[in-house]
Amino acid sequence: MAIGPQTNALIDSYKLKVEQKRKNRTEIEEVKQGYDIKDSEGGTIARIENLDVVINNFTPAINGLDTEVLRINALINTQQTIIFNLYTGATEVGCTTHTIAMVDTLEDNVRGYNYSFSGDNPFVESNTLITSSNIGFGTYTGITQVSLGTFFGLDTGADAACPGYATSITAAENTITTLRSQRDGVLESVQDLKEARAEYQLQRYGYDNAIERLDAEITEAETIITALEGSDSQYFLE
Repeated sequence: MAIGPQTNALIDSYKLKVEQKRKNRTEIEEVKQGYDIKDSEGGTIARIENLDVVINNFTPAINGLDTEVLRINALINTQQTIIFNLYTGATEVGCTTHTIAMVDTLEDNVRGYNYSFSGDNPFVESNTLITSSNIGFGTYTGITQVSLGTFFGLDTGADAACPGYATSITAAENTITTLRSQRDGVLESVQDLKEARAEYQLQRYGYDNAIERLDAEITEAETIITALEGSDSQYFLE
């Protein structure tokens, strides 16, 4: 049985749909890859760069700033360990007492937070510690704290050695305050760059997601065309 005009019209409509979606896909790929903006005479007046190139161009600056954040944070960690050791020593010689509020000695950690930029929701977040092995990770660099240990408060009058512990602890705390100010200044700069990079990463996700949807729609339309044109089906079609 020959395919009737209505079925042929349906086939043609799906072929047109496939053609248009392939055209749309090509246009998105071209935009993603970058293009020149030309004047009326054909001269290039601006260049829209390849998104991957733009994103990668952020890497040296972000990596350098993340490295500096880690360097300063390591100095902070050294002072925090000193404070922990001082409280440990003070406790051993009886310079702490339960009658004074407890002290929690803390360690600062540099942590990267990252959006997935994939799937149906590009804002699914993950996080991990930033180390020398994953410098530049994430859409945001943050500072978290973990406890090194808790101690009873320092009683400077409990022993002749106690004022010395108090002086050393205060000196370390002041050094930490200074170092945090330096680190957080660098942190603001790296945040600005990671936020700017994330805008391009989100744009790339949008293009990639659109291409994936078009591919799925093209495959679906071609499946329907195959079903309509297939020799096994034609006997039953009108």
